Amino acid sequence: CIILCLVMFDQVLVDLPKEAIEKGVDNYDNAEATAFIDTIQSFFGCCGKTSSADYTLKLKPIPESCKMENYLKGCSKVVTDKLSEYVIVVAGVALGAGAIMVSC
Repeated sequence: CIILCLVMFDQVLVDLPKEAIEKGVDNYDNAEATAFIDTIQSFFGCCGKTSSADYTLKLKPIPESCKMENYLKGCSKVVTDKLSEYVIVVAGVALGAGAIMVSC
């Protein structure tokens, strides 16, 4: 049961940020979307949904929050990979705590 819940939780952690990033990049002209995406790109060292091409293909300038060395690192993958790492840590702690409780 715990593993099933963690797998489902992991999927939610992947889908929600991915959708938010996609909407943010698509609506980058909106002030709130700009602030959100600039923060994500700066913090995670990524650019666009899949790469800087998400901007250039729409004939938009690449935001300053996209550093040149990160042009090929899409935020959807970078953010979801980082969040998935935390799910593994939470799963390990939960399983460890469960094992301790069962053995007592």
